[in-house]
Amino acid sequence: MPSLRPAYLWVIPKDISCASYMAILTGLQKTLKFPLPPELSMGINSSIEFLKETFPRCSTPESFTCKETVVDENLICAQVNRSLVQQTLAADNSSAALCSFTITEHACSVADRLAPQTLATLLKCSLESQTTYPVETWKLFFQKVSSSLNDTLETFATMTSNNSRPALSNALDALREVRLANLSDAELQSRTVIGDLVQRVIGPFLASPSTNFLFCLSSYNFSCLTYQIVVKELSNQRQLMNSDKQQAVFTYFIKPFLSRKESSDPGCTLSTNGSQGWLQANLGSFAGFATVQDLQTLNPHLSTIEILSELAPSQVAQLLISAGSSNDTTLIDLAFERLEKGDALENLDEFLTQLTANGQVLQFQTVVRDRAMTRAFYILRLHFLTFSSQELYLWFHVKLVTILASFTPQMLNSTISSMSCANYHVVVGGIAKVFPAIPLLRRQEIASVLLAYIRSSTSVINKPACRTGLETDVEWIETNLGPFSQYTTYSDLKAFNLSDVIILDSFSPTQLATFLLEPNNLSNENVVIMSFRRFALSASMANIESFFDTFVHGPAEQN
Repeated sequence: MPSLRPAYLWVIPKDISCASYMAILTGLQKTLKFPLPPELSMGINSSIEFLKETFPRCSTPESFTCKETVVDENLICAQVNRSLVQQTLAADNSSAALCSFTITEHACSVADRLAPQTLATLLKCSLESQTTYPVETWKLFFQKVSSSLNDTLETFATMTSNNSRPALSNALDALREVRLANLSDAELQSRTVIGDLVQRVIGPFLASPSTNFLFCLSSYNFSCLTYQIVVKELSNQRQLMNSDKQQAVFTYFIKPFLSRKESSDPGCTLSTNGSQGWLQANLGSFAGFATVQDLQTLNPHLSTIEILSELAPSQVAQLLISAGSSNDTTLIDLAFERLEKGDALENLDEFLTQLTANGQVLQFQTVVRDRAMTRAFYILRLHFLTFSSQELYLWFHVKLVTILASFTPQMLNSTISSMSCANYHVVVGGIAKVFPAIPLLRRQEIASVLLAYIRSSTSVINKPACRTGLETDVEWIETNLGPFSQYTTYSDLKAFNLSDVIILDSFSPTQLATFLLEPNNLSNENVVIMSFRRFALSASMANIESFFDTFVHGPAEQN
């Protein structure tokens, strides 16, 4: 097990059970309870981090443990020439000489004799070199300089800007064990102590937290006020973290801390005013990584309406899903007011993607769906002509599917009026998918809009480039009109030089009856025979009834 490296973990199937995940994780963690060569312990730590990031579904608070590092100085320093370091620095106290030796070599020799300014210079050049040392090495180094550690780190903070580097992560883990783990409860609950610690001492390292650092931090007996100081400082560093680190702050620190049942103020709900104040103080800039269910669990008294303006677009979608089907348009208006802040297109994309996540389709009440489509169109209308065919496909076939049945004829006309035939076909195909949910009158109006586009674009539509892949007239009708063709007439379709037989094949029973009732058609024996032969091939009882109902009553309605 100690020789297991992250690269070996790639072979683990992604669908393993969480029980198997825990068995592997527990085995890796147990190996760290024994002294190991630094390079092996660093490999195990990397494997643990990789495992947690690869299987987040199994990373529940119950599975977390705060790992402490075992330091064996003899093992770490076995290959170090201590006298060489001492002799060199005795003869040359320049920064170049200082930085020519590794942190390991300093930790094993004269680190405890160096002044804070010198130690800060050593930290600066070591971290700038991007050399990664095991947690054990950093812990030994910090233990050796513990008497001047605060002064050293405060000086170092003035010499470097905050940043996120892999080399800083292990150093931060070691600092927690040497500096934070020894704080008393009184110190952990002192705003002065914790404020100085996170801002001036470990601040330069704070953008590189490991999952173990974060979970260990969540187990400390902070008060709600000192916890909020830590959250604020982590929020200040968030832009320096990658998305995995940002998610980890919520998953491994914020959520476990606020979930503690033994606390006198579970969720830290008593130390803030209102839901928005609670969200900002306790989750800071990491609020977007929680689900709405997380937020409601952490604060049972949370007003989701009050915090809606602070939610991420995906969380706004989750809120609508949790609210269920309703005729109230107030919530959808508030949701879109939030989406229109900042990059409205990107926000709408994230919102709609969440609505259709995991194959779910939220069933909006019609009045709410109409409002949502109107607000979404307001955001999208200026972008349709800039979208590629692939982008249009994603919007009309995937993202808008929950509200597309409310796409009005006016919206359609505005969207397709200047479109290429390829993009027009994409739009028709998307709206065709929601055809069953579109009201009858709107279907008829959409058919009129589609016909108008085809008529005005005949010179384009009939070009070979626009008929690519359309080998028959049936395919032409399906691609250009979709199921809305049933709301057209024989005369409408005949104008496009389509085969009579093909046109008849595309007719609904009602259209066929209407066609036969047109002047000259009923008296044309060939037309009548052809029509009934085609109709008989696919006629059901419902179709026969529909046909004869129109056929019998049609003349009376015309007279």
